[in-house]
Amino acid sequence: MKRWAYMLYEGDCWLSNHSLVCMGVFTNKRKLQSAIRRLVKDQIMRRLFLEERQFKYRFASDVCREVLEKGQYSGCDASICVKTITLNQFEEI
Repeated sequence: MKRWAYMLYEGDCWLSNHSLVCMGVFTNKRKLQSAIRRLVKDQIMRRLFLEERQFKYRFASDVCREVLEKGQYSGCDASICVKTITLNQFEEI
């Protein structure tokens, strides 16, 4: 049985490799969604999104949905991406 995990990263607007910071590793999507929302709210508090909308919860939900559907979201000063990894397998991540 293959098992996998989701790695949540924060990075610059280009998601360049040197900017990626692992913000968490999750084994289910519900916990991943919660972490994405917390990360977006934290980024809003640090004023990293120029496109921030008036309703922060709605913006966080939209970003969370885009990350889960497309694997990433690119903002002006910060971006988020998710990588799915297979556990207990030797490979470059």
